[in-house]
Amino acid sequence: MSEIDGDDWEEQTTAFSEVCNECKNLDKDVTTRTCKAFPDGIPSKIWMGENDHRKPYPGDHGIQFVSSTPKQDETAQYVRDKLKKYGEG
Repeated sequence: MSEIDGDDWEEQTTAFSEVCNECKNLDKDVTTRTCKAFPDGIPSKIWMGENDHRKPYPGDHGIQFVSSTPKQDETAQYVRDKLKKYGEG
């Protein structure tokens, strides 16, 4: 599906993405696994949650994760800050 990944990883993965399903850039038809950043297919590392796409990723056209729920962004940033402070992030 995604040229970045090269393999047909979609057959081996879940239809739900903890990262992408919470992003307002995800295409309405979630079965396509595409979004504004990756119109040709979301990379498996992002879809599977190995990368939360809050920083630039190769091929993302300058578009990163934007929470569909702004409060969730604040909570996620709070957790990341605490993990960094205590050496786990």
